Amino acid sequence: LSTAWEQRLPVSSGPFQYASWTPGERIVLVRNDRWWGARPPLDRIEVVFDDAGGLAELLDGTIDVATVPATLANLERARASPGLRVAVGPGRVLEVLDLNTASPLVGRAAVRAALTDALDTDVLVDEMVRPLAPTTQPRRTLLSDPDPDAGPDPTDRATAAVDGLDAAGCGTAEDGSAECDGLRMRLRLAAGGGSWQHGLIAEYVGVQLADIGIEVIGVEDDETWDVRVATVPAAEPLERARRWRCDGATNTQAYCNPAFDDLMDRAG
Repeated sequence: LSTAWEQRLPVSSGPFQYASWTPGERIVLVRNDRWWGARPPLDRIEVVFDDAGGLAELLDGTIDVATVPATLANLERARASPGLRVAVGPGRVLEVLDLNTASPLVGRAAVRAALTDALDTDVLVDEMVRPLAPTTQPRRTLLSDPDPDAGPDPTDRATAAVDGLDAAGCGTAEDGSAECDGLRMRLRLAAGGGSWQHGLIAEYVGVQLADIGIEVIGVEDDETWDVRVATVPAAEPLERARRWRCDGATNTQAYCNPAFDDLMDRAG
């Protein structure tokens, strides 16, 4: 039946038509001579599914186009080859810093806002992203375009964070550590997954929060944390927002607001 379909019904609505398919391995498309538009410049396209392949095959000419992880090692090898054109684009996931709204230490919005002010995202972008994509700019939100006037001056982030903690009713103990509601600010930070990105983010978060008297301790238990480095799908904005639904599959912040869920339902 498959052979008969291929021979008798070369169906296509575009410049290329289906030729063959090996499940899990490759799909072959050939030029559609009955295409009414401009003649495509290629006679044949093979789409190869091979997670292990990529850069080596590009360098030896086995394949022409590939999506490979944007590591410094891969970029250096690719850019050293005069026959390759390299473009760095958005990844399939986002690395985000979650604050646990169920935690007695960071449960209040004013405290979370102060902690956010303490973190210098430019440093993370400089260290982790710009070596790969030099024009990358940091964002303060996942759901809308950043406001250039939003947030404190990065050069005065520690002062802004301390002022925010003071406004939230928090203070400083005799040893210089921050306290809120009678509790010492010793935040448990989970950096699950074991990736180098998670480890580096956790390191910078610890250093920057220490500047305002907050101690960060690493934990492995995903059930007992105050701050967490998490990986979420980098889909379109509506998909990203679903992680904050009460029943969101990646809602690691314990956030739940029925009014938000209703808005999401209507937006969808």
